[in-house]
Amino acid sequence: MQLGWVDFSKEDREALNEVLKDVKKDIFAGIFKKDIVAFSSKGSSYYMNILNRDVYQMCESYFDALCGIYRVAVCFAVTFVTLVFISPYIALLNIAVGLLSVIIPGRFERKLNDAQNNASNNAENYIRDIKDSFGGFSTIKLFNIQNKIMVKVNVANVAQEDSTYKSNMLNYYVGWISMLCTSLSYVLTIVVGTWLVLRGSMTAGMVLMISQLIGGILSPFEELPMYVAEYKSVGDLKEKINSMLDVSEERETDKADIMGDNTGLSLSN
Repeated sequence: MQLGWVDFSKEDREALNEVLKDVKKDIFAGIFKKDIVAFSSKGSSYYMNILNRDVYQMCESYFDALCGIYRVAVCFAVTFVTLVFISPYIALLNIAVGLLSVIIPGRFERKLNDAQNNASNNAENYIRDIKDSFGGFSTIKLFNIQNKIMVKVNVANVAQEDSTYKSNMLNYYVGWISMLCTSLSYVLTIVVGTWLVLRGSMTAGMVLMISQLIGGILSPFEELPMYVAEYKSVGDLKEKINSMLDVSEERETDKADIMGDNTGLSLSN
């Protein structure tokens, strides 16, 4: 099974499934640890959206990104050590250009977070409109306003899907821009390798060997920006979910005691 850019094994999927179950359990428990005032400050659709969409988006994006970063890091380390022994200059050249491709996603972090937040908010609005429509089904039919309601819900539906699409495409474009840097790295490697051959500092066979190894340097830098962009894009969702998990145990407050006299009810600590 494939999710994003990472191939998930059965064990990976089982691990993600366990994480999702635990996180959703903790979120639900965190919601019920809130006091009435704190709970009422948000609509029920806000909590439903967190449990239904945001938690899946965060867990899968983080899982996808972290697995991908680990994989490319191992690949890069092995290839880089080998390339250093062959040509330190070309190795350092690729590192310099590759770092540029990693820095670029950081420039788009705020935009990535804003796009993800917009998608989350639109999803919340869609859930709220559906919930209100079903809750008032009898009234809607009674006043024959179902067409108006369908238009309203469809507007929310379109807004949700469009914002999700824009968020996904922004992630893609940030990764694509970074990939241009790795293409530049490949061209520079060939140019420098040819120059070293002409100077007699390197044989044609070594250039051929580097051309085979260079993928191990370039591929991580091609993929890493995508994983970093995906990782950063759910930063605000992580904070949003953490706000549900960080609720401390509700302290025992005043308890109502029924007094045996005519004063009725009194509150004691």
